[in-house]
Amino acid sequence: MSSTASIHSLVQSDPARAESVAWAQFTAPAPVTEFHASWLSILCAQMAQARGALLLLRDEADSSAGGSYVAAAVWPDASHPMQYLAPAATRALQERRGVLVGADGTEPPGRDQPVHMAYPIDIDGELHGAVVVHLAPGAEAELQRDLRLAHWGTAWLVDQFRQRHHALELEHMQRLGLLAEALATAVQDPGLGVSCVATVNDLAQRLGCERVSVGLDNDGEIRVQALSNTATFDARSNLVRLLSDAMDEVLDLATALVHPPPD
Repeated sequence: MSSTASIHSLVQSDPARAESVAWAQFTAPAPVTEFHASWLSILCAQMAQARGALLLLRDEADSSAGGSYVAAAVWPDASHPMQYLAPAATRALQERRGVLVGADGTEPPGRDQPVHMAYPIDIDGELHGAVVVHLAPGAEAELQRDLRLAHWGTAWLVDQFRQRHHALELEHMQRLGLLAEALATAVQDPGLGVSCVATVNDLAQRLGCERVSVGLDNDGEIRVQALSNTATFDARSNLVRLLSDAMDEVLDLATALVHPPPD
């Protein structure tokens, strides 16, 4: 039982088992969506008064200055609308602190009214999102305990974000290393033809490519200079003409092209 849907179906009928399933997903290698869903399930399982929750994370596709946030996980059921929790999350993000507000927006919340508890996810001064939980009416001590749980719980998300950032930095350094090695190969020989052949052969070996080709612009038209693992080739062949046309298109569009497009 590994899907988030299975957790949601167990929440009402068997909360203890639902928490066990969530922990199993949380500790096992899984897609980031499952990690977020299981994390939110575990957090809410620790809060006796929790009735619903929403995890908002920054939209990585939005490069604007302010950025936007999207729902990364919903508890107990992803099909339940939780937009009503967004105002509390917005407030926590704006004030950069945990907040407890009444369901009607009042702060502090009344003793006998539901509470929306929100806590920002702040990493080294940069906001990455917020978690907000709908709590049933409870004593002040219970609310403060739940706020502390949210504080400690977000440490898992902070750790995940830092691991992903480290992995991206490592990948970036590996790409830079590959580029430096390719450039070193290219400049070993002063002859253009020999340099092109050495470069395509080196890239084909390092990247495990079936074929690597290089072309240079000549009066607005690309001419293929070298094909990997090929000593000589006919510039009039269909293959070379197709490669040249593809290179021309890349320059015309000023962008990288991939065919077929990746998933």
